[in-house]
Amino acid sequence: MTFLGPDGTEKEVQADLIVGCDGAFSATRKQFLRRSRFDYSQTYIPHGYLELTMPPRNGDFAMEPNFLHIWPRNTFMMIALPNMDKTFTCTLFMPFEKYDTITTGDELMNFFQKYFPDSIALFGADALKRDYFRLPPQALVSVKCSPYHLDDKCVLMGDAAHAVVPFYGQGMNAGFEDCLVFDELLDQFNEDICIV
Repeated sequence: MTFLGPDGTEKEVQADLIVGCDGAFSATRKQFLRRSRFDYSQTYIPHGYLELTMPPRNGDFAMEPNFLHIWPRNTFMMIALPNMDKTFTCTLFMPFEKYDTITTGDELMNFFQKYFPDSIALFGADALKRDYFRLPPQALVSVKCSPYHLDDKCVLMGDAAHAVVPFYGQGMNAGFEDCLVFDELLDQFNEDICIV
């Protein structure tokens, strides 16, 4: 296997097994596409997401940290999850067409005033505008492929093998289950990679 370092240098490495756990846009899985009879599909949903940061208030969480905060709004929603630094990561899930209608700070403030008025003071108007316009909304993808392995040389796990959109709450669980099942198979077959 050849690795390309950040400085452009190549390094050849021998491995008994390559485990591709490199996410929904897996470089490892991309190499599988060179093989015949490898099925692969990816599907994007019409929603994207943006992450916004809700800062601490007076040195503490701006909202109760022991809850999952959800603002459901018909075809879109915002959720907030606490971080160790007493901020919240707030994720706005919304159809791309709706994002396209918000191009200025005033449009953003009107949108939040209409749909999430209680959150504006918690974000702060300037921070909300900064975060919202920092990056474009990101796509949400589901991935399916088969088989998950190339002989006894490489196996895909987690999102590299089967990414799902976050609303199902199953992506991380499925990735951990991949590890658990793989470990059980290694035990069952005395670490014989050819069988596992």
